[in-house]
Amino acid sequence: MKLGMILALAATAVVALTGCNGVRTAAPERLPYPNVQLPRNFKNADPGPQLDKSSVVISILDSTHVWIGPKEYSDASGMDEIREAVKQAQPKVVYVRANGTLDYLTVIRAINSARKSGALEFALKVQMPTGLDRQFSIRVLPEPAEEFFEKKNPALIGVILSADSKISLVKGGLDHGPVGLDGTTEGLGILSDTSRLAQALTQTLGDRADRKVTIKATRKTPYNDVVTIIDAVKGAGASPIVLQIDDLP
Repeated sequence: MKLGMILALAATAVVALTGCNGVRTAAPERLPYPNVQLPRNFKNADPGPQLDKSSVVISILDSTHVWIGPKEYSDASGMDEIREAVKQAQPKVVYVRANGTLDYLTVIRAINSARKSGALEFALKVQMPTGLDRQFSIRVLPEPAEEFFEKKNPALIGVILSADSKISLVKGGLDHGPVGLDGTTEGLGILSDTSRLAQALTQTLGDRADRKVTIKATRKTPYNDVVTIIDAVKGAGASPIVLQIDDLP
């Protein structure tokens, strides 16, 4: 009896598989973005949404060309196209796919072009060892006005990455001013070991309601190094993370 039931079930399975012969689940359509050597291997990146035609996606492989979605532009025309794409987008979250070996300045120029059309929120795409893309959500401040009153804010927290890869934690300073101006600075080692930064920043943030941290790097800093600092700062509980893109050395 049992043998008969087993044979009947097996026959049913064979019929079902035969009926489905040639029918396959369609693989997700690959997005038509260029292949970019994204920064890799970070602990604290977040999952990102599925990008579609409504997303503003900037891809940067080198300093002379930029892609907006699947379209390639020269660097000069690309900055104009970024501004136009952001004007038409709602909401104004801009996704940045940039080669990790690029100078930070190359990435900043694209971010600044998007900011000129109102974008203040960005998602920096990175890649995990598994090959999955993830992202870091960051903000930038609005363009500085020509004249504005600067006031000191002892609650400000910033992190500086110097040209020689040294890390400093800054407390206090000027609202909307360059990180470190009129603030107290504590050296926390070098980029190859961010553990001291993570520990000091975790203690500094404590149970504060305002957990904003601003990051400042030099224009020539490799973009991958900036993302390494973002990863450490996020792991320490900072939110939001703001990139200073004005008045950089």
